[in-house]
Amino acid sequence: MQKCPFCTVVQIDTIAAKAGFTLTNAERRQLIAALLSRQHIILSGPPNIGKRKLARELALAVTNNQEQRILTVQGHPWWAARTGNVARFVEIQSQFSIARISYFLDDILRDKDKTPEKGADIASHFAACIESMSPVEINFYFKNTAQWLNYQKLTQKIVIPLHLIGTYDTLAGPTPDETVLQYAAIIHFTSNIVLTENKEPAG
Repeated sequence: MQKCPFCTVVQIDTIAAKAGFTLTNAERRQLIAALLSRQHIILSGPPNIGKRKLARELALAVTNNQEQRILTVQGHPWWAARTGNVARFVEIQSQFSIARISYFLDDILRDKDKTPEKGADIASHFAACIESMSPVEINFYFKNTAQWLNYQKLTQKIVIPLHLIGTYDTLAGPTPDETVLQYAAIIHFTSNIVLTENKEPAG
């Protein structure tokens, strides 16, 4: 079970409020359970309810508000649907995102001071926010990357305290590869989430 120093109702509500969310009781319980049981989280729900803002606030909580320990990556280039070569732009975006995560991991590994000993506090943790993923990208980021992190832990005895926090737009909830669920928890938010800020939402 993951240590979660901010998994109380009050703290979760504070995090959600910063993102402009009003959580239902069921969603609050699911979010707390996810943070306690998994290192990686996928935030699923209808478009434009503020999932990216919530992912960002969760990343700040995980890293103890250390911005330099957070990487934000664009997932699927949905804007490419308006172009004449969708496949090419998807390929370029995927390669770029993968490279950024790889460099981020390399940076963590190179700086031994950043890699915590067993039982280190939350201030030593990192987070990567992967925005607006497609179904294929859910399987890639939350299967391949998570498996690699687990491999380092089991075979190399290297614990890389990286939390993947992804967002996915859907009305019904994603159906990822079952392997993904071994590493990541999925919280599906329904349309009754209220965005409290009077601003154009994102994610």
